[in-house]
Amino acid sequence: MKIKGRVRWFGLGILLAVLLGGPLGGCRKKSPRNLTLAIHASDTYAAWLQTQLKQFTRHSKWSVTIQNYGQCDDLLDLMNLERDASHKTLAVVQVPMEIGTRLISEGYLSDLSRISKPGQLAAELNAFEPRMLWPASSGTGIYLIPGQGALFLLAYLKTPLQDVEENWELYKREFSFVMMKYNHWGVPAGFKLDADPDKWDFYDLAFMGYYWAARPYNKELLPRIAHRSLACESTVNEMAARLFELGGTKKTLFHFLSDANLDQLQWESLFVKEGFYNAEMWENHWSGPELVAEFLRRGIFLSYFTPEELFEIFKAIESDSGKTDIQMSEVDLSLVPKGCSLELGRGFRPVRMGKQESGLYVWYWGIPKTFTNKKAAYRLVQFLTSDSLQTRALREFGQVPTRRRLIENAENLVKKPWKRTIEGLVRRQIREGVQMLPIRKEWPQVGALYLNAWQKISVQDQLTNRKAIEKALQPFEKQVQQILKADSTAFR
Repeated sequence: MKIKGRVRWFGLGILLAVLLGGPLGGCRKKSPRNLTLAIHASDTYAAWLQTQLKQFTRHSKWSVTIQNYGQCDDLLDLMNLERDASHKTLAVVQVPMEIGTRLISEGYLSDLSRISKPGQLAAELNAFEPRMLWPASSGTGIYLIPGQGALFLLAYLKTPLQDVEENWELYKREFSFVMMKYNHWGVPAGFKLDADPDKWDFYDLAFMGYYWAARPYNKELLPRIAHRSLACESTVNEMAARLFELGGTKKTLFHFLSDANLDQLQWESLFVKEGFYNAEMWENHWSGPELVAEFLRRGIFLSYFTPEELFEIFKAIESDSGKTDIQMSEVDLSLVPKGCSLELGRGFRPVRMGKQESGLYVWYWGIPKTFTNKKAAYRLVQFLTSDSLQTRALREFGQVPTRRRLIENAENLVKKPWKRTIEGLVRRQIREGVQMLPIRKEWPQVGALYLNAWQKISVQDQLTNRKAIEKALQPFEKQVQQILKADSTAFR
């Protein structure tokens, strides 16, 4: 009986092992659990990141599904749907800085200081560039970790610039007569096209725009300068960057009648009216991809680009030079130009001089309150912001890292000369000057008004008189003040 009983129990053990999927049941290898990561990125980057996440899955036993969203509202929809879902998998979200304040104040995000070990988060945040950290107010906790940055640099083609440098004196007088229509005096005293691009101001850009628009290149007579105009955050960011160049600050961005905004719209109207800008940029609503394509085909000679867009340009040239109209050696880069007023004053000098400051935009990582396994989500955030992953993203896409050590050593982390040039310039621009774009929850609405004002005043009406611009801005200023008054509790 004893032997039969043992046989019976042994048979039961085998049956249980089979049912549980392995020889020892509880010792079998567990399949990964699932979580979702919401990002805003290109399909190419999303595919690359999915491959990188295999390492996280191996170590954590959590598999990650990437969900790519388009606009800020799409992220809000995702998070609202997750609140009502019975099975919650949305673990980490990539947060555009313009909606970070809203997500925090409306209770969408978890306080990371309650998830990490005591003192751990403070030590980790110390490794990041201080200007990229989310400026938490007292008692609000820490909700966002900086994932990647973005700023603007200037790119131009050497050959057409050399043409300007060789002939600028012949056209200086004509150009001065053009400027006289707008400032009564012409060009500033001692004006010349500086050989050092780092010393350019807006008068230099205006002269290049004037010269290139008046001369045919490749049998095409076209304006050769352009910038973004599509109604999206990157256009708002570029416009804000030019306001910083003109001496504006985060505070003056919320005052439409600031000198910086009046100066910017004067210059923009002049560029439009005189045909220095390619009209297709607003007629066809250009954004980054269109600017990259036009630059590669020599349709435009100068524009503002992000480091990631510059990587796209150089990769396209490198991959098959026969399909692009420019050579690697023909592209050059510089810091953003120094802003200055169109108005001249004492000594025939610009009344206002700005700085070579670019706008700094940051994407953050946050953990939705709805996800139950906060520690697993936090480990994913640590992986996404790690030295190793940020280094690989920098090498592959030119993403601006948020870790201070990587920013300072970016040139040494890449091998190709063109990559070293870009990364060196990013480091220089950050040192020379960047201003963080606003995190106030009203900023998206205010930023949209900047685009509307530019479209009406500079593109449609082409107003160049300062008093006329100021009058046209009055309704926009009232709208801004109404927006600010509607939510006086927003973060500053």
